Amino acid sequence: MYEAGATNSVIETSAKSLPQERPNELPVLLVTLPVSQKQRRLAVTAIQMPPVMGQSGQLQEVIVNLIQNAIDAMDLVDDAHRVLQVRTKFDGGDAISVEIEDTGSGIDPKKSNNIFDAFVTTKPKGMGLGLAISWMIIERHEGQLSVSSANPHGAIFRITLPQMKGSLIYRHRAF
Repeated sequence: MYEAGATNSVIETSAKSLPQERPNELPVLLVTLPVSQKQRRLAVTAIQMPPVMGQSGQLQEVIVNLIQNAIDAMDLVDDAHRVLQVRTKFDGGDAISVEIEDTGSGIDPKKSNNIFDAFVTTKPKGMGLGLAISWMIIERHEGQLSVSSANPHGAIFRITLPQMKGSLIYRHRAF
């Protein structure tokens, strides 16, 4: 039996520690991610955008967790239909986002409201800590982590983070 209070304390302590906050370019973090050999197709669309302030190890941990969850969600999908898309978006406002979309079976609507709670899992052997820790890390970075259904099936996990205050937006030179 798990002790929820003790585990939540460990999760919060882990998510609170933000050693060495520094500017991070999310497209660079995405390029260095390890990708499982089980994945047939991986589409990464990373645009240039302003940096975000935070601890790169923790931000990368969240992204890796979401990608691994997407890969696991597609285990029962035929190889030809197994697609994982990772997109970065910047609309010119004060926030950037990273979306991880899979073609798995999606999130059970009964679990979608509490999917980020500790001990909630969709995996047969899952512990239900990965999304809870990810949510807390993103919250500590003053961001949001959300999930929605993909069309026609699958899930889209979206990380939204504030851009670094005072950063210059990258500009392309026209020749």
